[in-house]
Amino acid sequence: QQQQQEGAQRLDLTAVAAVAEQLAALGLELLCRATANASVADVLCDEALLRQLYWLLLSPPSGRVLGLAVALLRRLSGSPLAAQVGGYQGGGVMLLAVLLHQGGWPWPGGDTAAGQEEGAAARAAAADVLSALLAQPTHGPRVNLLLGRLLPPGLVAAIAEGPPATVIRALEQTVETPECVWDPRMASQASAEVAALALAVRKQHATSSYDWSPPPDYRLQYSSLQGELYVGGVYVRLFLKNPKFAVRDPMRFAEALVERYLQELTAACAAAAAAGKGAVAAHRGLTAAALDRCLLLSAAAVALLQGHALLADQVAQLGYVGRLLGLLATRTASLQPGKLQQQQQQQQPIQQQPADVVSPQPDELAGS
Repeated sequence: QQQQQEGAQRLDLTAVAAVAEQLAALGLELLCRATANASVADVLCDEALLRQLYWLLLSPPSGRVLGLAVALLRRLSGSPLAAQVGGYQGGGVMLLAVLLHQGGWPWPGGDTAAGQEEGAAARAAAADVLSALLAQPTHGPRVNLLLGRLLPPGLVAAIAEGPPATVIRALEQTVETPECVWDPRMASQASAEVAALALAVRKQHATSSYDWSPPPDYRLQYSSLQGELYVGGVYVRLFLKNPKFAVRDPMRFAEALVERYLQELTAACAAAAAAGKGAVAAHRGLTAAALDRCLLLSAAAVALLQGHALLADQVAQLGYVGRLLGLLATRTASLQPGKLQQQQQQQQPIQQQPADVVSPQPDELAGS
């Protein structure tokens, strides 16, 4: 008799859950239809409703409810409030948890194949909502900053550009271009970390404390990106492997390369001067790592300008040539021409060349 009572209670709970799921789906569908009217959408859109929609993304009772919740968020994503809750209250993390979801979906009593289809559709819809939030002029930069702490910059740019199908393909395959690096191990790491953060956000919201942001120094670290030099939206090493790659913003890349190159040299000179070595020994102040960075940066700048000749004039107009020449002048200011020639003769004896051998001109020397 006790077992019969327990079975009846389970049936009752199942029936109640099914009714609750139907009511939630019907309510969301009604709101989706109503918000097709812009005036109605403006009236309905408030922080409380948006937070509840973001909450539904974490524990939806069914794939249908998840899809309708994301669809309603898409209808409301043009409002600054949607991006505000997404960027300042952790809603963007909850959307990203849907987009990065791996494995099955925990929906009881549903068909597995249908659940996978609904889940895939929800992921694509989440990518569409994130793209709309990133495009929002008022609070979109905050959403971009949040996503930039969790994903490689190239993926954030891909989400912003869309379309959703392209984003899903990028997330599900191995990518290694000068602007984006992504592989299955990074996908698993991001999925687990973002899911944990989303639960932490929801737990904080349960205490009626809604403003949320990761710690100031927080950034998800990927082992695949360790040691990569990232400048101006491009991984320098990968760009040198494929210098003909069409970067999104060549001018931004060129400016960032030259600026970073000057920063590295300036820091080395300052370190050498502080150590009392003087300008002559400034080159020795470069550590092996700093020297490698300078070589990569200069090589990338040359490769970029070879492929985009018009950038040379634009870089010159920004004053970088004068700054570089000024930096070189400070490095050689204390050397007298005669003394410099004497040092070179002592360190590297001049080899006699046959009379018929023509000395190479400076512009023929590789790297000059």
